[in-house]
Amino acid sequence: CTTMKAPKDYDKPDGGDVELAVSRKKATGPGERIGSLLVNPGGPGGSAIGYLQGYAALGYPAQVRARYDMVAIDPRGVARSE
Repeated sequence: CTTMKAPKDYDKPDGGDVELAVSRKKATGPGERIGSLLVNPGGPGGSAIGYLQGYAALGYPAQVRARYDMVAIDPRGVARSE
């Protein structure tokens, strides 16, 4: 896990930043990797990182897990994000 900064308001770039938590599950077939897939469970208040750690690895076909790193970002105000 790591964090990334994003503006609180893109219309007011001098208005400060927010820290968002980011996590990645590496592709299971590194020699087959072709990119990254951003996962989000949807719905208000859900942790995308919790989803990635608990379900995403099982909820996607083995071919997808082998070829893509899966990336999750907890939305603002949720779980590990500010």
